[in-house]
Amino acid sequence: MFGLCWEYSRSPDVILQRDNTPGNCWALHGSRGYVVIKLSRIIHPFAVTLDHIAKEDSQTEEISSAPKNFAIYGLKDGFGEKEGAFLGEFIYDQEGFPVQTFKLEDANADRFGYLQLRVLSNWGHQNYTCIYGLRVHGDPAL
Repeated sequence: MFGLCWEYSRSPDVILQRDNTPGNCWALHGSRGYVVIKLSRIIHPFAVTLDHIAKEDSQTEEISSAPKNFAIYGLKDGFGEKEGAFLGEFIYDQEGFPVQTFKLEDANADRFGYLQLRVLSNWGHQNYTCIYGLRVHGDPAL
C-alpha cells in the first residue's frame, strides 16, 4: 500500500532508520517543531545529513512538506537543557538531491551526547512537515 505520512502517527524514531519509502516519515504538525536525538556516544559533530523523498517519488510530484529552514543545536545533557549550543542554520533545497549534508559551524569546539533538530519552516505545506531521515557525522570524543 502506498501510504502518506499524515495518515498515521509514526514515532520520531523513524528518522533514524534508512528507509525513504514515500510516507515512511515522522510528520510534525505544522511547519515548525523539533526533535532531540540521543547519540550512541559523545561526539564532536561536524555535519548532519537530512533526508526527504524526491519529487518524482511523491504522489503529487511536489514536496511542500519537506523542511526548508532548520537549525541544529548540540546538547550535553539532553532534555534538561533549555537552549543548547548553536551549530548552524541551513536550507534544505527541495530542487536538490533528496539526501543533503550540511557542515556544522564550530562543531568541533565542543562535544555532545544529544543533538536537536529545529524545523523553522517548510516548503509551503500548511498542515505538516515530514522528516525522512537525520544522520549525524562526528568524531568520538576521547
